Amino acid sequence: MEYFIVFIGNYLPDKQESMQRVSLLYKEIAEGAGIRCELIRPIDRVGRLRIFFPLINKWLSYVDKYFVFTIELIIYSFWMSRKYNIIYHITDHSNAIYSLCLLGRGKVVTCHDVLAIQSMLGAVPQNPVSFTGRLLQKIILIGLNHSPIIVCVSRNTEIQLRSIISNKMVKIFTVLQPLNYDFSNINGNHALDIIHDIPLLYRDNLSHGFILHVGGNQWYKNRIGVCQIYVALHRLRSQLGQLPIPLILAGTPPSVELLEYINKHIDLPIIFLRTPTNRQINALYSLASLLLFPSISEGFGWPIVEAMACGCPVVTTGREPMSEAGGESAIYINPSDIHGSARILNEILNWSSDRRSNQIKMGYENTKRFSRSDFLQSYLSIYDYSLNHILKN
Repeated sequence: MEYFIVFIGNYLPDKQESMQRVSLLYKEIAEGAGIRCELIRPIDRVGRLRIFFPLINKWLSYVDKYFVFTIELIIYSFWMSRKYNIIYHITDHSNAIYSLCLLGRGKVVTCHDVLAIQSMLGAVPQNPVSFTGRLLQKIILIGLNHSPIIVCVSRNTEIQLRSIISNKMVKIFTVLQPLNYDFSNINGNHALDIIHDIPLLYRDNLSHGFILHVGGNQWYKNRIGVCQIYVALHRLRSQLGQLPIPLILAGTPPSVELLEYINKHIDLPIIFLRTPTNRQINALYSLASLLLFPSISEGFGWPIVEAMACGCPVVTTGREPMSEAGGESAIYINPSDIHGSARILNEILNWSSDRRSNQIKMGYENTKRFSRSDFLQSYLSIYDYSLNHILKN
C-alpha cells in the first residue's frame, strides 16, 4: 500500500534536540525507502514576542503550539484529505494532543517514555511537578487516550504506558528505534584529532583511557551517582597503587548541586564537556575505557547502544529499560551500591585485551537489533493497520 506520511515534529524554540533528531530520522528513513512524506511542526510566531515579554515566554509558546498550530493542522488535514492513504505520524508523544485535531484520520503516535506523566500522577516522588507541568501532562495523557495507535520505543515503556492508558481501545506496540546518528568506531589518532579543539583539561591523559558518561541533569540520569561511583573508584585504585583515570561528563552544563559535589573533590580529574556534537561524542565513545551509565530510569537509554556501536564497553543499571537496550552485552550494576559498583568498574579497567575484545564483539552484535530496515518494516505494517482501521470505520 502506498502512503503519504505527514510527520509532526516539535516546536523548535523548545530546543528538544533529541526529539528534533528523531523526527528528521523518521523522515530520512521514509524518503530512503521511496515513500512520499513531509515534516511539519508548530512555527515560532507569537513566541517571537518573548523578546519583549520574557516573563511569559512559556505562555507565548503555548499559543503557537496549542492554538495557532491546532487550527493550521485542522485546515491542513482537511486539505490533505483529498489525497488517499494519508498517515499522520506524531513523532513525540508530548504532542499527542494533536490527535484530537485529526479525528477520522490515519494516525500514529510514538511514545518515548512516560516519566513525566508518572511524575504528574505522583508515582515519582523524586521529581515534583509544578502546576503548569501537571496541566501539560494531563493534556498529553488526554491526547494519548485519543490516539488509536501508539508505538513505544521499548518494551518497558509499553508496559508502563498500558498501566496509565484508560482507553483500552488504544492499540499499543513496541518498535525498537535505530540510532539517529551513524555511530561507529573511529581510529584512536583520528578520534584524538576530532576532540583536539575541545578545551579539555587533562587532554594528554585521554589517550590512555577514561571513563565516560553521556547525559543531562535530569534526576533519573543520576549524574551525582556517576561521580559518587567515580570517587569510590579513585580511592580504590589509590589503595591498590593503580594510576588514576579521568572521568568525562559529556552533555548539558552541570547543575548547581552537581558542581557543589564536584568542588568537594576538586583534586580529582573530573572533566565537563558541554553540549558536544554527535561527531565529538562518537570520538569520545571510541576512545573511552568504558561508558558508565547508572541511570535510575530512562525512556530507553540510547547511549548504551551508541557506545556499543563505537566499540566501547558499557556499565549500566541492572533494570529495564537499560537491560533491554544492553541485552547480554552490557555489564550491570546496582548504582545504590557505590563501592560494589566501583569494584566492578576496576575489574573492567584491568581486563585482558582478549576479554575486552570479546565484550566489544558482543556489543557490536547487540547493535544489530536496532536496524533501519527492521524499523521501517515494522512501521509499514502499523501504517497498514491504521489505514485499514480507518477504512473499516
